[in-house]
Amino acid sequence: MEDAAFFKEDKADLPKGLGFPINDLLGYGAFAQVYLCGQGDQKFATKFINKRRAKKQAGLKADDILREIMLQKHCSSHKNIVTCFGHGETEEWIWLKLQPASGDLFSKIEPDRGLPEDIARLYFSQLAAAVEYMHSMGIAHMDIKPENILLDHNGNLLLTDFGFATLYRHKKITRKSSKLCGSPPYCAPEVLAQEKPYEPNLTDVWSCGIVLFVLICGCTPWDWARSVDPDFAKFSRDPACLRNTYPWNRIPVIVLSLVKLMLRLNPQNRPSWENIRRHPWMHRANPVATNTGQSANPRRLATQLLVRMEVGVDDESSITQGRRKAELSNSQPTGYHARQPRPLSANTACLSQPLAAPATEWRSIHDEARIYQIALLQFAEHRDIARVTRSTTQNLRKFDQIFSRITLNRFYVMVSVPVLLSYLSSALQTFGVCMDAVPNYDTEAASQQEISIQIRDRRKCYLRGRIRWDAWKEYEGQFVEVVFDRFTGDPLEWRYFFKKVAQACRDIIYSGEFK
Repeated sequence: MEDAAFFKEDKADLPKGLGFPINDLLGYGAFAQVYLCGQGDQKFATKFINKRRAKKQAGLKADDILREIMLQKHCSSHKNIVTCFGHGETEEWIWLKLQPASGDLFSKIEPDRGLPEDIARLYFSQLAAAVEYMHSMGIAHMDIKPENILLDHNGNLLLTDFGFATLYRHKKITRKSSKLCGSPPYCAPEVLAQEKPYEPNLTDVWSCGIVLFVLICGCTPWDWARSVDPDFAKFSRDPACLRNTYPWNRIPVIVLSLVKLMLRLNPQNRPSWENIRRHPWMHRANPVATNTGQSANPRRLATQLLVRMEVGVDDESSITQGRRKAELSNSQPTGYHARQPRPLSANTACLSQPLAAPATEWRSIHDEARIYQIALLQFAEHRDIARVTRSTTQNLRKFDQIFSRITLNRFYVMVSVPVLLSYLSSALQTFGVCMDAVPNYDTEAASQQEISIQIRDRRKCYLRGRIRWDAWKEYEGQFVEVVFDRFTGDPLEWRYFFKKVAQACRDIIYSGEFK
């Protein structure tokens, strides 16, 4: 209960007198909160770290946190690493002023589908450049995973979160590490084994190899690199035997050769960054990248990503076909009794007509990016989605206009909130999420409410976030926006969770258009 109270979107306990407005909550960790701050073109992200909780939950002293900040500032000059502009400290908090981002990369990748090869090479090359730069400074990241890979306003990769980073080389003196850190699916086997100290820079190479696999396939090759994991056990016995099995058979041969080099079990046999850059795949012409390795056409890049983001509520077979596919119940909604919505009045839109998006003040952030229309593209019929995407985004010129920081993990329903909750209840029970504590909906009260989510994903790692909904009063409570906000956990797995819930709510999802 204490943690739940701490992580409510309440700024009352944050340090005062910072000289800048604290706006939207972007996420939180075990002892940190990240907010979007500033106004207009002067916006930036601020990470607030609670000293007491950092020491209690992770054994981190203030000096440890300040060391993390110094390491990040040391690497901030690289174009693919989040810039740290400065930091401050109060009796209870340490805060960092950071470069803002247009969300994370992996929330823009379809689970079990991955990216087109050219785009995967763009992002892997940028990640490799960032990590190689860190290693040249003697710093290892040690926590490379989707949560820590963001995008800038042009869609270029930004590596962030130096919480586990370490200075492994200084004045030609190299030291090993024995810390158990990182996310299990991305950790090197020597980190998980805890048998002897390991070389941190070589574990970064392994983690980047897993990221490359995920960029291509849309899933991890295993849950963790231990012999008890059957997928890893097969790989460790004979990597060649997996060539014709899913998902390995989806990787082009030339990419597979690079993945296997980076995932060598013996750390000493893993390639250097120089050898990785020399790999033939890295030298192929890339139409989505400039000569400097940045995005060549941010608008086109965003459109290409958006085209692949399909929920497919009209076709159950189009939902992800991963090897760890989770099944949702097809039974009738429980916990709430589904009720038919009231007939719409003559002054409101009907399902066969475009909806006019209300221009209320809190929705002004949607207007420039046309987030309504773009979110609906996920539910377009497969044969039309490329054409609809082009027509919807043709007037937008920037990556972050199409892919703003506002999540696309959302859908719209043209029913009342009680009916929506009956469908959500049925879907969430499959994931072990209880809705008994959901407050009663009162049309006279504030219409925006939410459910806190804490579940384990397909790899048994924690996902934390919320589902919030807002009934548009302009349509007499018969049109509701439903948003899935992720706070911690793998964004690819959160996207998978969103898609499965959307699949269960397919009967009520609005997939028309706004005018």
